Amino acid sequence: MQFKDDGFLLSKVPEEHNKQFGILFGSYTNFGKCRVQYQAGAGTIAGLKRTKLLEKNNFIWPIEYYESKNYSTLGLATRIGFKYIPFTFMSVGIDVMSNLNNEKIDLSPMLSFNLGLLRQKAKRLMKILLI
Repeated sequence: MQFKDDGFLLSKVPEEHNKQFGILFGSYTNFGKCRVQYQAGAGTIAGLKRTKLLEKNNFIWPIEYYESKNYSTLGLATRIGFKYIPFTFMSVGIDVMSNLNNEKIDLSPMLSFNLGLLRQKAKRLMKILLI
């Protein structure tokens, strides 16, 4: 995942940004047409974050200037999601992914839309290969 602060409402200098990579393992539990997914693993995060406020300019457009710090660290990556499965080949839902570390905790809500029957096709292929 990649994040960049675009300063939509308030301009803050410098712009914060980060890139993340994680390897997660997990499972799911079905409740009829609903599914709860849970995953955890290791992740890295690196980027630029704002630290101490240096100056605030409120003349016409508010602009805030900060000191900044580059960082790179390992963390605990987690993801939990809730899916509604109206058809066997489709699901819609919400997910929350986080990277818990000592530099900058990241929490990212996401909407998800999944199409396909890869799991069933993979199971059929494995049965054929194992016979």
